[in-house]
Amino acid sequence: MSAGRIDALREELIDMIAEHGDDLQFGGTHQKSARVALAKALAVLATAEGGVTILGVHACTAEHEGCPGSTRPAAGMDAAQAR
Repeated sequence: MSAGRIDALREELIDMIAEHGDDLQFGGTHQKSARVALAKALAVLATAEGGVTILGVHACTAEHEGCPGSTRPAAGMDAAQAR
């Protein structure tokens, strides 16, 4: 996804969550669309450098330093320390 498309999607999601946050939290007419917007926002955040961690779940689109899903040890650690 291009940076321009991510920016446009981000603005759309921010507006949906801001306008219907009460439905998201308490239920209402726009509850489903607000929940979908929140899930999409997390997916967009996963594209950021370092990804996103929320409620104990880490999502990222590229392995990075300190990534919980990394298969390689962090800088300065040998394989035994990483276990």
